[in-house]
Amino acid sequence: MQTMEQIEHEVKQLSKAEQLALAGTLASLLANGGTTEDDARRTRLQAFFAEWDATHSVTVGEKPTRERTYADTPRLR
Repeated sequence: MQTMEQIEHEVKQLSKAEQLALAGTLASLLANGGTTEDDARRTRLQAFFAEWDATHSVTVGEKPTRERTYADTPRLR
């Protein structure tokens, strides 16, 4: 991990626009308790797909039932 002096040196090398963007990101990070909006989005997506997998996945070796497979497509029943 870099020391504070190294980080300060690197931040000084950034353009003013990049420094302002970094300041905004850090302010948002601190305001959100250490998580960024991307982290929150990723957490919501992980929860969504975990729930989806729990209700839509077929166990290896399990033969899907016709009702489960075609339930949402009436013309395929």
